Formats: sequence, C-alpha cells, structure tokens
Amino acid sequence: MNIGWPEILLILLVVLLLFGAKRLPDDQASFGTAGFFDRIVSNVGRVRRTAIARAFRDERRGVRFDNSYYPVLDAQGRVARVAIIARDITEAKKVEEERARLAKAVESAAESIVITDTDWHIQYVNPAFERSSGYAAAEVIGEKPRMLDSGQQPEHFFLDAEAVLARGEVWTGHFINRRKDGAVYEEEATISPIRDAAGEIVNYVEVKRDVTKEMALAEQVREAQKMRAIGQLAGGVAHDFNNLLQALLGTVEVLRVRSGDPGALASAVAEIEADVKRGAALTRQLLLFARREVVKLERLDLNDVVHETHGLLRRLLRENIHFTLGLDSGPLHVDADRGQLQQVLSNLVLNASDAMPEGGDLELCTGQFGEREVWLEVRDTGCGIPEDVRPHIFEPFFTTKGEDKGIGLGLAVVHGIVSGHGGRIDVESRAGGGALFRMVLPYRGSGVFVPPRISAARMAPSHGQGERVLVVEDEMGAREGLREMLAMLDYQVTAVGAGEEALALAPTTPFDVLLTDLVLPGIHGNELAERMRARWPHLKVIVMSGYAPDVAVRQGVLMGTVRFLEKPFDMGALAREVRAALGGV
Repeated sequence: MNIGWPEILLILLVVLLLFGAKRLPDDQASFGTAGFFDRIVSNVGRVRRTAIARAFRDERRGVRFDNSYYPVLDAQGRVARVAIIARDITEAKKVEEERARLAKAVESAAESIVITDTDWHIQYVNPAFERSSGYAAAEVIGEKPRMLDSGQQPEHFFLDAEAVLARGEVWTGHFINRRKDGAVYEEEATISPIRDAAGEIVNYVEVKRDVTKEMALAEQVREAQKMRAIGQLAGGVAHDFNNLLQALLGTVEVLRVRSGDPGALASAVAEIEADVKRGAALTRQLLLFARREVVKLERLDLNDVVHETHGLLRRLLRENIHFTLGLDSGPLHVDADRGQLQQVLSNLVLNASDAMPEGGDLELCTGQFGEREVWLEVRDTGCGIPEDVRPHIFEPFFTTKGEDKGIGLGLAVVHGIVSGHGGRIDVESRAGGGALFRMVLPYRGSGVFVPPRISAARMAPSHGQGERVLVVEDEMGAREGLREMLAMLDYQVTAVGAGEEALALAPTTPFDVLLTDLVLPGIHGNELAERMRARWPHLKVIVMSGYAPDVAVRQGVLMGTVRFLEKPFDMGALAREVRAALGGV
C-alpha cells in the first residue's frame, strides 16, 4: 500500500477533528485510537486500489457517525486522493428509533387508529381498525370514515364534529358504526387535528375504542334497575291507591246509612271530591315523572296560585299542624304551568307534613329577589334532614319513610318541574331542626300580564249560550257525565262513543266545539280532530286524556291549535276550557 504524506496528514486532521488531541480510552470507543487509525488506513488503501467509495457507521464515545470514503481522481483517471466525510448522526438515529418505536406501538395498539387528510380521506389505519371494522387497510385507504356509518346518528352529529375540528379543537364522542359483515358496534372516539411546522392543520387522527360489550353490559344493568324501580313503583302506587279506595268505600258506606241527613250528605260529597283529587294528583305525579304531561305555560301570579291551592293543601294536612301563609304584597309574575306549580306545592306541603308526625308549624311564604327572580318557601318544624341523606333527597324512589309510606317520587317530581321551568330548588335543614325548601323561578315582571280570575269566579262556572258541542268518549259512564255537565252549562250536546260515529254525523248546522278523548277504540282522537276540521275549518278542538303520549297533541297545545283537558276534571274546569276554546273570558 502506497500512502503519501498528504493522505497521512488528512487522516491525522480527521482524527484531531473527531477526537481532539486527547487519546480515547479503549472502554470509551468501539475500538482504540490505534485500531481506529489502522481502520482508516485500511479503508483509504482499499479505495485507492479499487476506486470504489466505501461507507460504514461506528460509535465513538457515545456519538454515532456515518463515515464515507470517496476516491478523488486525477486527469489520468487514477486515484490521487481519498476524501473522508464523517457525519454525526446521533440525533437522527434517536429520532429514527423513536419513530420506529412509535410505529410499533401504533401497530400493536388495541385501539383503532385512523389518519385522514383535511378532506377526511383515509391515509392510514392500524391492524386494530382492521379487526374491529372487518375491513382490510387496502379497502379503506382513500375512503372516508363515514363509510362505517350505521345510519343511527343524525346528520348534524357529524357536521357538529367537523365544525369543532375545523376550529382546531379536539373532539370526543360516541360512534354507532357498522362492520363489513353488517353488525353494528359502538366506539368511544377522540379526534385531534395534526399541524405542520407553520401551524396549519394537515391531518386528523382518530383514536377509537370498541365499547360494544361495555354498552351491552350497561344496558343490562339499566334494565335490572328499571325492573327494580317498576316493582317498587307498583308497590307504592298500589299502597297509595288502595288507601284512596278505602277512603272512598268508607264514605260510600256512610252515605248508604245516612243518606237522609243533609249535613252528612254534604260532608260525604266533599270527602269523595277530595279523595278523587288526591288520586288525580298521584296519577299526575307519575305522569310528570314519566314526562307524559302536557305543559301549558301561561303568565301567572305566584301568589294567586298559592291562594287557589290553599284550600286543598289545608285538607291534606292533619289537625295537629298549624298552617300559615306569608305572601309578598306585590304580584309575582312567572311563566309556568298552573297545574305543575300546584303539584310542586302539594308535594312540598305533604313532605313537610310527613316530617312532623307529632304535629308542628308549617309556613308557606313568597317573595322576590330583585328584578330577576321570585321565590316560594315551605318551612316546617319537623325532624329535619340528616347530612348523609341530603344529597339523595331528589333522587327518584329515594325515601326514608319506609316502604309502606309512599313511592319516593315527590321531591324528584318537584325537582323535575322546577328545573323544567328554568328555576332551582334550595334546601336548608339540619337534623332535628326543621327544613326549608325554596323554589326560585325567573321573574316575568315585564310584558303584558292578564290578571287571573279570582277564586270565587272559578267556583261559579261560566255558562254557554246554546253553542253546539260534539263529545266523543268511548267510556259510557264518562260520556254520560260529560253530557249532563255540558247540558247543565247550557250547551247543546251530541255525545257518541267512537270516532266513526262522529264522522257519520251530518248535521245541517256545524258543531262549534269538538270534545274528544285522545285514545279511542277506532280512529285516534288526533286523527278525528284533523278530519272534523277539514269538514268545518272553524271547529274548536279540545282533546282530553289521562295522559298524552301523542307528539302531535303536545305540539298542537304549544302552538295553540289544540286545547288539552287532563282527566279527571270537574265541572268548573270543563266550563273554563270550553269557554276559552270559544274565545270567551
């Protein structure tokens, strides 16, 4: 091997540049300085002999190098020099190894990982995606993730997600997708935008976990809880209704024996009326809890609602409870459903009564917080609420009164009604120190307010002026009762038992009001109303039912095209509803 001084000097320069003047210990390099020099000389000699470039990598003192030897030819094509380039690749190798580890982790992950471009075309999926979806990577590259859509999610669901991501935010949600074999599966997903060095979004990455089994297990738990709740509900309702039936039977026996006594007759009638109203309140409570109640919002004075309900509330309380009112002097206007507010009052008062088995004081007060809120408080001097119980008092079916004292829906219904009216319930209590429940509602002091009728007016039903009313009710006893009440209110009444009978009528004079039950044996009450209105466009419609599952009826009530009369109702409520339908006051 013929190496001249220029080559030797170049080699020494490279050594000095790489290591400095200090000699490396053998344990800090892959080989010693002498071995390293020999290797350089050997490689230079090989390049000079073969005129072929050589490259190798080594590590010295923890630093990795990529070494290249290039022949430098003279004018005759012979190797005159050898150029040596040593490049530090330590950081590059670390990045490369980190990427390799990341790629391995992505490939091995149990979660599905999908990478798309900004137009949502799939660019990459990992093996977990292939396993969960049933699609091979080659089948989905270039497609969009919406190819998995099961059709069980509305269009706005995806548009909302895309809008969040377009703003550069992370989106999390729940997908109901369909596998290649047609089976539906559910995924919890997180989708994140990927930005380039300039901060522009260039990709989206989806990380999804198959939660089909978890959702199925959760559904089983919910079903088990539902069955338990239904059993508890059935027992509680049976208990409460049996108590009402017992009271009714007792009153009937008194009537049978003392029917000739005018005082006993009046008292018995009042007791029957009160028992029927308690039964109606219980049914209403169940429907409110099941969200089957038709809400009729109107501008009300909270004080007026209290005055209306005061008589009923007094009858619900035992004689050993001292009941007083402390109402604000001014009108407290709210937009609310009158019946639901009365239900709140009844439930709160009964709850307070149950907390005072030995008697006590109960006060119902109203007031106003500035110009934004009004409030109603029910205060009692009962046993109070222990600290450990207070977080659970608004839970459905939660009760501390024992299984034979009710179904535990009262406060849950109160909470649902107040929340539905945009309000809140505040509770103050301590064990043995009584309790205070405060309902707070938005104040509606501005705008037009129509003063409600006073209670005396409600006790004197408004009579008709001979208007024609068509009653459609399949229950004969209810039908005849409606016929008698409307006749006593001076209306001309035609009563039939089915929608088909109503459609078969051909009077020369149109009816003014259709009063129809919602659930009929043939034509549904809502359909009957539509067909009768097609015949007489000016016909007023009142739908009556014990509950209203029909969405069209709910919408009609909200829009004012249909009036709703909840069963059971008395003669006063019937008179008011018919007059209101006819445009009366």
